[in-house]
Amino acid sequence: MPTVPPFNADPAMVPFLRWAQESIMGLQQESARRAQNENNTNRGQSGTIDALQQQVQDLNSQQVELAGAYQAAATAEDLASVAADARISPYVDSAGTSGFTLTTGGITVISRTIPVPSGFTRALVFATGFVNGLGSSSGDRMFAVVSIDGNSGQESQAIGSINQQWAAVGPSHSASLTGLSGSFNVNLQGRIQTGPGSNTYTNATLTIMTLFLP
Repeated sequence: MPTVPPFNADPAMVPFLRWAQESIMGLQQESARRAQNENNTNRGQSGTIDALQQQVQDLNSQQVELAGAYQAAATAEDLASVAADARISPYVDSAGTSGFTLTTGGITVISRTIPVPSGFTRALVFATGFVNGLGSSSGDRMFAVVSIDGNSGQESQAIGSINQQWAAVGPSHSASLTGLSGSFNVNLQGRIQTGPGSNTYTNATLTIMTLFLP
């Protein structure tokens, strides 16, 4: 700022003009200082904001990675659980016989022992049988039933009498077994109503389908 030449003013005004000049210079310096401070502050705030934004981005990335890792772990655990629950062991057995004589009290026509695999304690079992023969007495009737581990299904009856005629009956039964170990039996039993029975052309089959579960 230009100085006030003393010859342009009344000598009595020079002190005041110098004070005014110094005051204006002081205000200019303060203004420049504040501008610089504000500039420095803005740059500092911008740097801080940039740093915070980077931290937020890093946290978001970490959250995504953690969420993905958790989901992967949960999926692996779920798959392992499903695999354990889905572990099964199928077993199929069948047998046939012929030449047996049915009685009024009933006989076990076929008996099968089903082994329980190691590590399994439950089973879903379905069994179906077939018995036929030629009757020898007037008005006689044929019956058959399947039992699984001592539990008998519904007794089936052949349609019509078997007086010198062919008769056939096909019982079936299913069961859900628990607490298994070792083995269990599946039996096909048959009987006639009045007798006497005949072993002429008698034959039978028993088919068993088992699904073992842990």
